[in-house]
Amino acid sequence: MIIETVSYCFHYFSCPKYIRDLGLLSELIAIESRYKRCSAAWQSHIDNTREALLAFSQSANKNSKIMILGAGLLNDIPLQELSEKFKEVILVDIFFLQSTINTTKRFNNVRFEEADLTGQLELAYKAYLMFRKDKDLTKFDDRLRNLASLKPVYGLDYIEVTHVASVNVLSQLTMPLKNLFEQVNIEAGDNFYQALIKNHIEYLLGFAKLGKNILLISDIEKEVLDLSGQLKLAESSIEGVELEDYGLNIQDSWDWQLAPQGELDYPYSLKLKVQVGVVA
Repeated sequence: MIIETVSYCFHYFSCPKYIRDLGLLSELIAIESRYKRCSAAWQSHIDNTREALLAFSQSANKNSKIMILGAGLLNDIPLQELSEKFKEVILVDIFFLQSTINTTKRFNNVRFEEADLTGQLELAYKAYLMFRKDKDLTKFDDRLRNLASLKPVYGLDYIEVTHVASVNVLSQLTMPLKNLFEQVNIEAGDNFYQALIKNHIEYLLGFAKLGKNILLISDIEKEVLDLSGQLKLAESSIEGVELEDYGLNIQDSWDWQLAPQGELDYPYSLKLKVQVGVVA
């Protein structure tokens, strides 16, 4: 806890306020600590993700460039191998810790960019602040409905990028807003969260239409198990969206033991089902 507090204080001023207020800085630091605690349980998922990225890179040549969306802490990114395979590696996430930035500095052809992949988080946060001020739920719903129609455009103008990989980030796009809204007992419109998921998939398909190679790695379902391993709850982690409905060819799948027993709640463990999709 002390280490997490020190890290939060260190990154406080370099992190945009809306990202802090949405809890994303705290969550990123917490994930760094959780990875250390759960490394054994996560290892097969980490290995499978890295192998999927390496298989994806087999079509690269000396002039190829890859953009990785959701690069995070780089635990599941085989950065050394990708830097050797590609002319340039672009790592993208909403915010990077200094330890991650320091890692990128070891490679001359690796750079990072901070961007909101939904294109909506700051706008949704401002809509929330307006709601807290005027208490008008109808206006709040209208603002979110308008936001749901906005499509992310980050990176679509990167003509020289040949490979685009979305890595373990799809299911996380809705979480900051869900957590924020639940704190004050308000709900987004029925389709708002699903729109964030669909928009990201369609965003990837936009790259595919530009001739880019596309890879999507994401958990698609979460399962809560009791001490005996019996299933207590199963639900979609991507708002009921089916990747195949968007023409994605599912090439691989596996289970991710995200939270072993005792990590979240002693009697239960949390397991995710992960899929790997490419544009068919």
